[in-house]
Amino acid sequence: MPKLTKRTIDATGPQATEFFLWDEGIPSAAAIDIGSTMHMAAVNPDSTGTPIRAFGTFTHDLHDLARWFKSCGVTSVAMETTGVNWIPAFEILEQHRLEVILVNARYARNVPGRKTDVSDAGWLRQLHSYGQLWGSFRPEAEVATLRAWALFSAGATRRVA
Repeated sequence: MPKLTKRTIDATGPQATEFFLWDEGIPSAAAIDIGSTMHMAAVNPDSTGTPIRAFGTFTHDLHDLARWFKSCGVTSVAMETTGVNWIPAFEILEQHRLEVILVNARYARNVPGRKTDVSDAGWLRQLHSYGQLWGSFRPEAEVATLRAWALFSAGATRRVA
């Protein structure tokens, strides 16, 4: 868990200035800004020369994304949960044994000044590395499958009746 570290700046005036900085707690954290045609992914800048990359939304693109995360030493990924576009990325990242947390966009977007997908991805990664994001509930794969089947059959029964 990240912690606050007290720092002191020696001032030329009569008093030194004290302030606090967050120590990065999870250097292996990454984040994805999910889009309908492109996903922006961000990793720790110390792990690669290109810390933010764009990936497509097709299955092979998502596998490339997971392999890139693994090559950068990522173990935990935060992604925004908007619409249904996050589901394939979530499932493929889980298949690659990455810890994935779903973040409600309402809680991650309340900071002014972030207007692009690139800055959104970098900001999500930074918040995730500091342990400042909370995951939404996502049932296990078997429960999610059973739930989808139950919802489908209930709808089909209503349509027939």
